Parts: sequence; structure tokens; C-alpha cells
Amino acid sequence: MVNDRFSSIVEENLTILNKYFQNSKYLELNILNQEEASEFLDYFIKTSFVRTTSIIFNTKKSQENLPPNVIFRSPHQAAKTNIIVGNTLEILEQYFENHEGEILQHRRCLYILILLSYKQERFVSSLLRKLWVEKRILNAILYIPCEKNFMYIYRPFEVRNNQYGVIEKSDCVGVRKSPLLVLNNVKNLNGFPLKVSIFSRGITALLETPKCLKNYRIYDKIPYTSGMYGFDGVLTSEISLALNFTVSKIEGFNEFGVVYNKSSATGTAGQILRNEADLQGNPRFVTWSSLLNFVEYTEYFAYDQLCVVVSKSVSIPKWIGPFINIKSSVWIGLLMILIVSTLFNHILTPPSQRKLMNSWIEVFGVSISQCLPRFTKKTRIFSIIVLFGSINISSLFNATMYKAYTIESYYPDIKTLEELDRSNLEIKGSLKPFANSFYEIYQSLDRKTSSNYRGSALDSVVRSGKRFAAFERYHDANILLRSKYVNKDGTPMLHLIPECPVYYYLSLIVPKSSPFLAEINLVITRLREGGFNIKWYNDFADALVYEKLINVSTKENHLKALNISDIQISIYILFVGYFVSLLVLCGEILMF
Repeated sequence: MVNDRFSSIVEENLTILNKYFQNSKYLELNILNQEEASEFLDYFIKTSFVRTTSIIFNTKKSQENLPPNVIFRSPHQAAKTNIIVGNTLEILEQYFENHEGEILQHRRCLYILILLSYKQERFVSSLLRKLWVEKRILNAILYIPCEKNFMYIYRPFEVRNNQYGVIEKSDCVGVRKSPLLVLNNVKNLNGFPLKVSIFSRGITALLETPKCLKNYRIYDKIPYTSGMYGFDGVLTSEISLALNFTVSKIEGFNEFGVVYNKSSATGTAGQILRNEADLQGNPRFVTWSSLLNFVEYTEYFAYDQLCVVVSKSVSIPKWIGPFINIKSSVWIGLLMILIVSTLFNHILTPPSQRKLMNSWIEVFGVSISQCLPRFTKKTRIFSIIVLFGSINISSLFNATMYKAYTIESYYPDIKTLEELDRSNLEIKGSLKPFANSFYEIYQSLDRKTSSNYRGSALDSVVRSGKRFAAFERYHDANILLRSKYVNKDGTPMLHLIPECPVYYYLSLIVPKSSPFLAEINLVITRLREGGFNIKWYNDFADALVYEKLINVSTKENHLKALNISDIQISIYILFVGYFVSLLVLCGEILMF
């Protein structure tokens, strides 16, 4: 039987451990059976846990309204406390190796390791350091009941001899007074090099700051944190400043990645899945996939739409512009006004002088402000009305003609998903937002969607010559279509369809059960509620667009020489008049 001194040591320190038990929702006991420890284990179970209602479930913290996946900020409020009892360090290490998959799913748990052999005290540091470096277990308390009532914990964020990581040996007397001080938290990482995966991406993760923002002091610290500007880079920088860690970039991939099966992924998603990085710094769409078994999304920082981008419609030739800009109904209206005015003029003319051709010529002459001396007194009021009406019409006509010749006009663009479906364009992207929909239009578009495309889909649209469409985030496309995909004269090359099919939240990802998740969520929530997501987006969007507009305006030659194409429509009208006159002349010759 265990001696009285040993029993008193266990009984005395069990009260300290119970303080951690009471703040957990679940309590799990793992006894690694060894023959030489059987007597102690029997005593431990009888004296300690028979007093609680359940070994596996801690009824003191049982709350029906507490969700099972709650993320606690404070380490002493872990949703689960795992007690592991073994008589040697080798047995404890073997347990973590054999249960690696389960351990990685519960890294936020509080692990209490009870070592029965006091002879292995000098090897304690290697085990605790290994649990942090390889498993990212933040709080693992190692307790040796036989070793003068001491507890050991690894302090990963403390520096000694220019290296992070210190083993702290705490007296149980001091722990009893302040039991929470022995635990670690991630509120201040003390400059710890956190492995962050972030890649350069279009206009949200820039390697250089735009010229318009070089004097913005709020972005001065980015070169010393994330090293990237834009929406993604500033967010990662602010998180590092709030938690006081150094961004240790993990290179290798320049894409979000694709999930192939339940435990395999490429790109930066694969880095998080394989625990090669602690944080992925490029916000991505929050979507469900089997990857969620191994990674977790942070709080959403913003939301965006997934829209379709197509090639811009071709410009309307200058000589066709007047006919396109003036609708056929206007032409018909002008013709009806001329016919009705001619009939009125014909009726007001004395019967002896009535000729329909003369009546039409008189009305037409007044319409073009041509003075005719042949008006009688009773037709003057009518002619004045026609004159004022024609002045108004001719002014509008001249304005329309000026617009047709000076402003670049385009044929109608695709504005709805129905028009996109009728165009039969293949849609490129990495997602399939139309899948599993009950709407017939979505089902049709889903059959035309290719989700295997990697890289910049907008580049393929530009090169395709109107054979492809592409998915793009609304906010990204809003900037790219004004700053990158423009012609030399500043006109757009692509067109964003206003009708966007789906909305998504944007979040970062971390490994499953990451100890940093709760504090990162807090920082992101504060930044989002403060409106910084909108502020950063507007700053970089305006800077990139202004920079492009300045380059276009400085290169553009505003003076343009008159060429034959500018008067092409006038020449066509003149030749039509010549042709009609020739037909009339030939008709008169044949008739007379």
C-alpha cells in the first residue's frame, strides 16, 4: 500500500488541480497502466475521482446553453482538460505519438501530465518543449507528486540566451495562491516568430506601396511586419502588432490551394493542413469542405460577392454612331412631325396655290431655319410654331451628333445572367457557385463552368477574344477593371456583370484547434467593427486607380488631327444625295 507521506502529498496537491478541473466543461482521464504504478493508481482513483459525479464529464461546468465548440480566450476555461498519468517520460511521449491525430484536434485543451517517477526530472524540459514545437500545445503542466510538490510548464514566449522557450518550475504553494498564473496565454507573444503563410496577390497583397500612399504614416510599420501592402498585408500586419509577434514568412506557394480529398490539399491551404504555418494571411471565401476537419476559419473580416467578368463590347464606329445613338422611334417621330406639318401647311395654303411639293419644301425650309418669303398672313403663325419647334429639335440633334463623334460608345454589354447564358461563354474559375441549385438558369450556367482553372482568370478573358468569361471578387474586379485591364487611352477592356450570383464572408485560416485562434478573432472583430476593412480597401483602391489615371492622362495626346473617318458619315450622306439626284435627273430625261 502507498505510504502515508505519499498519500498526503497527492491529497494536498489534488486541491490545486481541482481548480483547473472546475473551469472545464469536459474532463478526460488517461491512465497509462504499468505494474509498478498499480498501487498508486488504485489510490489515485479511490481518493480523488470517486468524489466527483463522473470521471469523463465534469458536472460542475455542465451548461446546456454552452455550445460544444465554444472557443475560450482564457486557457483555464478550456472546453476540455486531459489528464495523462504515467510512470516514465517515455510512456508519456509514446502516448502523444500514438494519438497524434486526436492531440492535434484538441490543442487548445489543458493537458495535465502526472509523472510518477521523480528520477527523470532532468528530462522534463525535452518533453514539454517537444509538445510546443511539434504539436503547438500551449498549456501542458507536468506534475511530479513525489518530487517535493513542484509543477513544470514550458514558457514558449519567454527569451533566455537569445532563444525563445523557458522551462519554469513552480512551487505548488505559490500555485495554490494564484493557480491561473502558471498557465500561458497568447495576448502578448513578446516578438515570438510566428510562421505566417502569405503570398502576393493582385491588388490585395502588394510588394510595394502605391505612390499616393508613400507619405501615409499609418502604413509605416508594414515593412517590419508582414512586408506586404493592400487589404491582406495590412490585416496581417495589424494582427502581428496587436499580439506582438514577428511575422516569419513561409514561402513556397502563390495560391489559395485546392482540397483533393479529406486529408490532402495544395497551396497555402496545404501548408496549414500540414501544420507548416500557424496562420494564413490572405482572406479567403468561407466555404464548406472536408478541409474543415483539419483547419479552422477565423472571424470574418469582410464579405464580398463572386461576380462574372466578360470582355467589353466592341466600340461603335463613328459613322454608325448617329444611327445607334438616335433610336428608331425618334427618327419615326421626326418624320411624322414633318408629314403632319406639311399637311397643315397644305390646308392653310389658298386652293389656287396648293401644291403638295411646295408645302413640303416650305415646312422643310422652316425646319432648317431657311427663310422663305412666300408666306401669307394666315400661315405666318403656323410657320413661327414650326420654326421654334425645329430650333429645339435641331439643338438636341446637334448635341447627339457631338456626343457620337467625341465620346467613345459601345454596343450593349451583358448585364444579366440570362444574357450570359445565351452568350454560351465558358466560365473559368476555381469555384462552382452555381452547383446544386434548383434554378434552371443556374443549372445551365453550372454546365458551362470550368472550376479547374488556376492563375489569373481575367488574363485568359483578355487573351481569349470573347470566348471566355471568368469569376472574380466584386471588390477586386472593381479595382482591376479601372487600374490594370484598361487600354492605352484609358477605356476598359473588361466588363463586370452587375448581377452577382453569390455572397461570401472573407476569413483567414489557422490549423485545427490553434491556440492563437481566440486572440486573432478578437483582433479581427475589433478591426472590422472599427471600419478598418473599408478604410484600407478605399485607400488602396483609390491610390491604384489614381495612379493609373495619371499615367494615362500624361501619355495621352489631347490634340487630334481631323481625318477622313471623322467626316465619313457626311460623305456617305452627300453621296446618297448625289445618287438620288441622279435618279431624278434620269427620270425626267426619260419622261420628257
